[in-house]
Amino acid sequence: MKILLVGNGTRENRGCEALTISTIEALRSCFPEVNIEVLSFDTKVDKYFEAYGVKVSSLMSTSQRKNYILFRILKKLGLFPIHILSKLYLLTPYVDKLKSVDIVLSLGGDNYTDDYGACELFWSLAMLSEKHNKPFVVWGASVGPFNTKKSLKMARRGLNTIPLITAREDRTVLYLESLGFKGKVQRVYDSAFALSVKSCEIPQFYRKAEVVGFNISPMYHKFTSKTSDEVVLIAKEFVRKISETYNVLLIPHVVKEKDCENDAIYMQTIAEELDNVLPVNPAYNSMELKYIISKCDYFVAARTHATIAAYSSGVPTLALAYSLKASGLNDELFGSDEFLLEAKNFNLEKILDKFNYLVRYSSKARAHLFEKKKVFKGKIHEGVKSLKMFI
Repeated sequence: MKILLVGNGTRENRGCEALTISTIEALRSCFPEVNIEVLSFDTKVDKYFEAYGVKVSSLMSTSQRKNYILFRILKKLGLFPIHILSKLYLLTPYVDKLKSVDIVLSLGGDNYTDDYGACELFWSLAMLSEKHNKPFVVWGASVGPFNTKKSLKMARRGLNTIPLITAREDRTVLYLESLGFKGKVQRVYDSAFALSVKSCEIPQFYRKAEVVGFNISPMYHKFTSKTSDEVVLIAKEFVRKISETYNVLLIPHVVKEKDCENDAIYMQTIAEELDNVLPVNPAYNSMELKYIISKCDYFVAARTHATIAAYSSGVPTLALAYSLKASGLNDELFGSDEFLLEAKNFNLEKILDKFNYLVRYSSKARAHLFEKKKVFKGKIHEGVKSLKMFI
């Protein structure tokens, strides 16, 4: 059996890396002889995955860039004729791969939402798979809600071509059922919950104290009413205040070359002139970062897969939520948003209040996470077993 993994970002986003590695591990646990190929947006970066015994190829062609202008025109007009999608999206390599695979798994977690704009590319992958009679499975994802007539129309068209959607939270299940897609949805957990850990060197503090892991991203301010500089100042003051009592590790989870998408660079100024605050090496992979996060006493983070590393390790976590996926996860894990701060409410007073609440009720948080830990691996395995229907 051959499976294509598509749609995921590069491993520069350690959350995307976690999804890819944990999916490979889950597939191999059920299908030991499976042949897996990762179609990447950047093969130079993602050649890394070849160490896991998979092939890495390019999702998109580099020789058809001229078609991208036509694509942008049609995108503006809202026209997406299926017979030219493969050329407009430079997807000739993908179409060629479809001829020899059994199943396509679409990773990414939140590709099928309006969080980052319209997702024509990912619906196109599904429609092209149907055209070539290959089952296309949305893997451990959040889907919707779609807030415009255009995105909802496109979603319905794409969903009609997809035989199975494995949903990572109940909100997605209920939303898809409301759209009439009840029969093709299976409840699972994000595969990154089952990611293995790899031990590594952790920055050492001179002072003995409980450790708080902290993460914030350059994109976070876009979901607040504040500028990027204002968010950094609030984050720095928050870290300064808690560092009077706790040791603080600044933990990056996306380390792309662009400064605007690099947590490590964004958080550099937070550590300046502060005692008991240390940055974590941005070169660490997702398993090493999960190991470091697992050693924290508390965790405060914006990046969803950084919080998943903490949740799956039983670490009480305050999510700095900027999307529905974060609130959906908290509702699933805790039955409430008590350990969550929405980006629109981000200010110094509220993040301090929420953090103090997390510390006060940390035993409650740990108990919830311990109970869920008994469930998530089984749910992920059930999702893998469901692929047997396509063999």
